[in-house]
Amino acid sequence: MTTSGKERVVYSFKWGSDGAAPIAGLTVLHGALYGVTWVGGLKTVCANFLSKGCGTAFEVSTSGSERVLHRFKGDKDGALPEGRLLALNGALFGTANKGGKRRGCGGAGCGTIFEINNAGVGQVLYRFEGGADGGNPSAGMISIDGVLYGTTTQGGSGCEDSGCGTIFKATTSGQETTLYRFKGPPDGLYPISSLVAVSGKLYGATFSGGTICIPGSSGHDGGTAFEADTSGAESVIYRFKCHDGWLPAGALLPLGGQLYGATTYGGRRGDGTLYTLSF
Repeated sequence: MTTSGKERVVYSFKWGSDGAAPIAGLTVLHGALYGVTWVGGLKTVCANFLSKGCGTAFEVSTSGSERVLHRFKGDKDGALPEGRLLALNGALFGTANKGGKRRGCGGAGCGTIFEINNAGVGQVLYRFEGGADGGNPSAGMISIDGVLYGTTTQGGSGCEDSGCGTIFKATTSGQETTLYRFKGPPDGLYPISSLVAVSGKLYGATFSGGTICIPGSSGHDGGTAFEADTSGAESVIYRFKCHDGWLPAGALLPLGGQLYGATTYGGRRGDGTLYTLSF
């Protein structure tokens, strides 16, 4: 789409071997577009999910030529990738929300960290276990000095044993370290959006936690914006008060010394807000 509003469909997914439901953003590498589809790819039903195929990783040229790099198989291979791919050193790194190991996380697997090269050869770097190390990553990862950083929506500690989510780091060879385990209100829980890095520090938002918007109703907390360093020290920089927005889902955007973001609900009519934070 041009900035004047002229739109052109580059590629239309067919719900077959090419994948379906590309819910993550795209990544540019060597002039081509790379991304993931949440489902599709294989003809068989993915694990215990209703949809066929466990998702794909794909390449699309700006002229519309599409190539599937990898079709996720579930189980050890990973399933249902939700986050944006990260281009690093000529390879693509990402997370899958399910799969990995059969035990834990309801038997569907707690997710993986994976690498795919341009030829489409993929490998699983790490399989989450859903305990102290975290589980079910929804967001993609970022890189600082060649190290991968990301979040998991569950695992860690608290939240009735399902875990409130984590911040993790991983090497490109697959060594994973949990940096921080969210604790629930008032600290925050369920970080579903990507991290951003500013001056060597990590910034992000939790979908819930912080201020309780509806007393006695689980999952109806305002959410938080947080800061963490690469050693794992975390602090909440803002707790949404519900009338100013709640349930922040998208990644923060650093711009001009401020952080910009959006909330799903809240505001004057309850339909969400755009906000800015100093940090």
